[in-house]
Amino acid sequence: MSATEVILAELSEIEKISANEARLASARVGYAVDPHSPEIQTRIAEMILSGTGEYLRNLVTAAIPSL
Repeated sequence: MSATEVILAELSEIEKISANEARLASARVGYAVDPHSPEIQTRIAEMILSGTGEYLRNLVTAAIPSL
């Protein structure tokens, strides 16, 4: 399985996390926060670098054994 295949498989999970983070930030500040805002993108990067990325790779690899 190539790194590109793993990353492509992770994208849908990252999009879900981004939407959840935007929803949580919106609830916190009281107005809509764009999932592509720097605040959300920074949070996603921190999560991936902190170990969530490894968890997602393991999850995707287990769910899609053909990769």
